[in-house]
Amino acid sequence: MQSASGHRTKNPLVLLFVSIAGALLNMLIQYFSRGWLGIPLFLDTVLTMTVTFYGGVFWGALTGALTNLIEQSLPFYGWLPYLFVLCNIAVALVTALFIRWFPQELSINYTEKQLSKSHGKSLWQSQWLQDLMGRAIVLVLLSFALCLVISILGGFFAVIIGHFSPSLTTASVSPEQNFALALERRHLSAIIVSIGSRIPMNLLDRLISSFAGYGLAVLLAWGSRKLGKRNLQRSFP
Repeated sequence: MQSASGHRTKNPLVLLFVSIAGALLNMLIQYFSRGWLGIPLFLDTVLTMTVTFYGGVFWGALTGALTNLIEQSLPFYGWLPYLFVLCNIAVALVTALFIRWFPQELSINYTEKQLSKSHGKSLWQSQWLQDLMGRAIVLVLLSFALCLVISILGGFFAVIIGHFSPSLTTASVSPEQNFALALERRHLSAIIVSIGSRIPMNLLDRLISSFAGYGLAVLLAWGSRKLGKRNLQRSFP
């Protein structure tokens, strides 16, 4: 499966470095947003999406897996929390699926469409606005899909962890707990509470992550092209 850039020939060593750096940045963003700013969101998949847009599903999934593997190992609370690795991998898979469905809207190599002078500036502006709106609409749809998938997976894994290791769920403080308390008062089943409490949080979380991840991928692709042109000019003065 191709990346949003449409290229398959990127240097694997570069992509490995980008994946490792992306995993560390995922953790840094989460620590900064939750630990310093007190924002009740995870925001731990922004760079997972960035790397998926830039390098493809494999490197995006690797970024997501490394994020949770490192996070759950420092400190180590047991093996069950590693289930959440699958949530971050799922982000890369869903993102890659949308890239395949909407290759033009999710392309990170933006090229202006050539319009003759007879069409006028207003038509160019209209085309530019249509492209922008198309990208925004697809990113919103992507965020909704991610919200649903991650809420279901995360809720299901949380119930499993709570069943086998109740001490882990009582000791941890997660953003969805405020919503969970409201649902628990309605005497709903544990799986519905666990999934439902994640949906409001994930709606905003995935919306921010989708737009931020795509924007960073566009900047990364732009920087790569600029660097490639400089190296080419040095090789052929």
